[in-house]
Amino acid sequence: MDSLLRQSGVAGFKSADGQGFILIRRVIDEAEILTICVDPSERRHGLGRDLLDAAIHEVASQGATRILLDVSVNNLAACKLYQNAGFSETGRRRAYYADGSDAILMEKHPKMAATI
Repeated sequence: MDSLLRQSGVAGFKSADGQGFILIRRVIDEAEILTICVDPSERRHGLGRDLLDAAIHEVASQGATRILLDVSVNNLAACKLYQNAGFSETGRRRAYYADGSDAILMEKHPKMAATI
């Protein structure tokens, strides 16, 4: 993971309690969620959504107008998290993951905060 964080445009956000993190890569006006991880004992308490919101806000403030990700059709909790955060399905990759599951491709167009 350290080598990934050293790549240009890659940022990581860690929760204050160290129970979760998210990695996101921004290139010009697009960003991609690389991974999000929350300790199993801390899931379903809003930590994943907080991390996702922080990452979206950060890359949007840097000029990202489109955020992409892929998620396994079998990862129902993550699918729901992304849908509730405003991501929409744009396609699928058949048998993309090692377990043979399809990847759902999703994207979101974040709104920039108004500046005064």
